[in-house]
Amino acid sequence: MRERIGIMFGSTTANSERIAEAVWDTMSQTELHDIKDGVEVLEQYNKIIIVAPTWDYGELQEDYIEHWDSLKKVNWDNKSVALIGLGDQVGYTDLYQDSMSIIYDMIDSLGGTFVGSTSIEGHYFESSKAVRDGKFVGLAIDEDNQSNLTQVRINRWITDISFSWGLFDVNTSS
Repeated sequence: MRERIGIMFGSTTANSERIAEAVWDTMSQTELHDIKDGVEVLEQYNKIIIVAPTWDYGELQEDYIEHWDSLKKVNWDNKSVALIGLGDQVGYTDLYQDSMSIIYDMIDSLGGTFVGSTSIEGHYFESSKAVRDGKFVGLAIDEDNQSNLTQVRINRWITDISFSWGLFDVNTSS
């Protein structure tokens, strides 16, 4: 039996939703969920992809703020999590991808493990709380300034997490 993977996104401008849908379209075993519909659905998955933009000044997007307490109640033990952050490296060069670090720190403290860290190469920013040991804690996407690189970055990342998770039926030929 094929293991199901949950994708959770929160989106104000539809960028995060589009990115989540791009991953969903590529990874056949994923199931897409809007955080507005609740986070309890995450309990049924052992592998989870979370897509979240950095909003305002290094903060979580409003849907994540609204469901933050519920996210903390999810049993993260034995769950493997892959993060995708969206941010603007030009407009917010000193806060780039900071929401990804907020989510990472919370899930890490509650027993979750992570796959899918990515290189900072090709990103131009002053600082980011999402950089640990010289890499982003997940996939960093900048739809405002580097949308031309998004699909290539997604495809490479999906291949990486697929190997980490022991999955091989992905279509990244796009």
